[in-house]
Amino acid sequence: MRCALWGEPFNEDVTSKEFLQLMQLAEEQTVAGLVFDVLSQQRIGVGQQLLMESIGRSMAIERQNRKVNKEVEEMAIAFDSAGLDYIMVKGQTIGCLYPKPLLRQAGDIDFLVRDAYSKAKPMTEKALGVELPAKMLEMEVGFDRNGVAYELHTCLRSFVSRKHQRCWDALMEKEWQQHHFVEIAGQQVRVLSPTVLVAYVFIHLFFHFIREGVSLRQLCDWCVVLHHYRYDIDWLEHARIIDELGLTRGFKAFGVIAIEELGLPKEVFPVELKDDDRRWKEKLLADIFDGGNFGKLRHKATSSWRYKAETMSVAVRNSFRYRKLAPVEVGLMILRLLRGNAIVLMKRLF
Repeated sequence: MRCALWGEPFNEDVTSKEFLQLMQLAEEQTVAGLVFDVLSQQRIGVGQQLLMESIGRSMAIERQNRKVNKEVEEMAIAFDSAGLDYIMVKGQTIGCLYPKPLLRQAGDIDFLVRDAYSKAKPMTEKALGVELPAKMLEMEVGFDRNGVAYELHTCLRSFVSRKHQRCWDALMEKEWQQHHFVEIAGQQVRVLSPTVLVAYVFIHLFFHFIREGVSLRQLCDWCVVLHHYRYDIDWLEHARIIDELGLTRGFKAFGVIAIEELGLPKEVFPVELKDDDRRWKEKLLADIFDGGNFGKLRHKATSSWRYKAETMSVAVRNSFRYRKLAPVEVGLMILRLLRGNAIVLMKRLF
């Protein structure tokens, strides 16, 4: 991954068995395109069939990226024409910052709207030619267009602590006054300001890790954003945001992995890291490799109810295990999860 992200040299011989193991692990961690690109530049003693299968997989990742990029382009044009105020987050807005953007595995298209759902719904439907649910039951609505998954958000982040939610809402209100863009498929797409973007990518990573799990791709995304916007980040403001949200310990713990394992240059992360921050590294990495992309490797369920139960058990376990990394927010999350577990169990039994 250091080679893929920062161009570090890779001079190790790789046997056929090691190649298979690396590619399997890369698939689990959703970084297959990046890993194969590095390995393909080496002399690898693997069979022709295995090599062709890997090339085919890499080409499929590139095709999907082009397909999603086309959707993003059409979405931005349609929203601008419709006068729909939006901000796109994650996904291709980060992928375009990679050294080789088409090799990052694409996900869905996430965008935030400023208007209430009742107003944004008809505007989105008309602009994209889709049909959305009558009501938004949570903070986002998912839909499909041309085989690409979308998520429309009216709020990017829901915190358990009311104090943290007020802080985040105030921050996002200021964001709507900002105008920052990245270019995707030749089209300017509106995104968060660099300082808030870096904070948001970490916040999303951290809470996904607690609730179900993350893969190396999410950590790589964070590293790439940190590196790309290294001259634009207001670190004093960033520290204030992370501190007010009670996430400083977690930020530093994952920062250790970014620097010591993924090779993020230390000057890109001007935050002092101590032994207390480093003590989390092995435990965090073990959970990342054990769970894979969004914790899917842990799931053995064959029914939706059991799948939800497995997800809930991971969230409860991780909340207890990592509560010190975000004491207030994760502490309150534990209470909510335990209460939710009790209600689900009661309904199931009675």
